[in-house]
Amino acid sequence: MIPDSLFEIVIPTHYNDQKPISAERHQTFYNYVLLYSNGITISGPMIGHWKNNIGIIQKEEVITVKFTTSNGYAEKIARYAQSLYYQNKIMYYKLSDSVHFV
Repeated sequence: MIPDSLFEIVIPTHYNDQKPISAERHQTFYNYVLLYSNGITISGPMIGHWKNNIGIIQKEEVITVKFTTSNGYAEKIARYAQSLYYQNKIMYYKLSDSVHFV
């Protein structure tokens, strides 16, 4: 059995046209993550700053979701988020190589 790692993904609270993303859409994402994870922790909203493709800094409200899963499933979750939220890019990263529950 491959041990789980801890990941975090940054997801938007608004679409690129500034329309708010519904709570139902976020819940759809959380449910998807839970299919491949032993648990999630949702934080936010908070403000993120990003450089776009031409170097202009953009500010947006985001939510972070921590979750446990394997490396392969983490990328699958990120690609699902990219599609679900209509994003050009989604940032996710590994926080820890091992997760322990007692």
